[in-house]
Amino acid sequence: MVLGMADTQKVTVTLPIDQVAAIRDLVRDGSTASVSGFVTAAVALALEDRLAFEELLDEGLQKTGGPMTPQEQRWADQIIRGGT
Repeated sequence: MVLGMADTQKVTVTLPIDQVAAIRDLVRDGSTASVSGFVTAAVALALEDRLAFEELLDEGLQKTGGPMTPQEQRWADQIIRGGT
């Protein structure tokens, strides 16, 4: 085990070449410690953003009558997917 890597799991991800190059540039200039460190921070931020959005949505739904009905959910799904 690498020191400081407890409770981690190695995975393989595929990223666009330009993103990998940009991350490696950040590592090279010392803006981030490693590619793995950068990706870990990016994933943590994305998860935090998703949780914050879900909490905001739940709060808004509670203020406007509670959870959506199945019919309202289908309508919202259609709007999000670009349907009518």
